[in-house]
Amino acid sequence: MHKIPPTLVLNPTDDMKIMQEEIFGPVLPVKEYDDFNETVSYVNSKERPLGLYLFSKDKDKEKRFLKILPLVE
Repeated sequence: MHKIPPTLVLNPTDDMKIMQEEIFGPVLPVKEYDDFNETVSYVNSKERPLGLYLFSKDKDKEKRFLKILPLVE
């Protein structure tokens, strides 16, 4: 049996397969942003993601992020 350890792919480009297809396995692409509006613009420029994780120390930005983005239908 082949086992893949949990893996982070840091700052993948949009043309990478990991950013274009559904991921099956313990692999997580991580894109880092410093600008809130840039983050929202990036997510809104793509198809609705199957999963999205926001890590922030600013609770107000977290709430705004969840209100702005259509993550759940």
